[in-house]
Amino acid sequence: TMPRAVASSHLMIRLAAEYSVSFERCVEGTGITRSMLADPLTEIEGRQELAVLRNILRAVGPSVPFALEAGLRHHITTHGMWGFALVSSANVRSAVDLALRYFDLTFSFNRIRFEVDGALALTSYDASDNPDDLQPALVERDLAALLTLQREGLGRVMPVHSLQLRARAPAYASVFQAMFGVTPQFNAPRNCICILAKYLDESGPLADET
Repeated sequence: TMPRAVASSHLMIRLAAEYSVSFERCVEGTGITRSMLADPLTEIEGRQELAVLRNILRAVGPSVPFALEAGLRHHITTHGMWGFALVSSANVRSAVDLALRYFDLTFSFNRIRFEVDGALALTSYDASDNPDDLQPALVERDLAALLTLQREGLGRVMPVHSLQLRARAPAYASVFQAMFGVTPQFNAPRNCICILAKYLDESGPLADET
């Protein structure tokens, strides 16, 4: 994977500290130091961020919705210029187009596909290139980050029509209902979040209409 800003790893390490996971445990075997995290311009390799996530997931255990919580903390400012470009888009449809065109600039490890099927707009997350043990968490992190982008860019979260996840239901399955407003279909053929296509024409308070 391409080099990536250290911000996402830094964010996860700060969240892990709230679960009493030490810095040393988070970065064990990764080569990441405190001084690297202190410089927002530091770039690391994708495998280093994946190793941080794996260390933390092992430390907090399977009952903690860590990836969902981490995703919620990926604010527009965390995404840098990509995030600011999204919120200044004329509407959701143009924001999605821009997001996909420059998706390599995000913190995601997944491949994204967007399609409109009649009255529904579907966003699929292909995690198959990622390590098997991290695939569910990497999808969950992206899904939760999407909520924060909507909340900060649109001023509200668009109602979710349905949510499909390839993973088995985790111990914290009830958290999805609270966050997304729907109960996911687990053990599904794909990872897919679906909204009504009519919401694609909505614009946020920072939209540039020109």
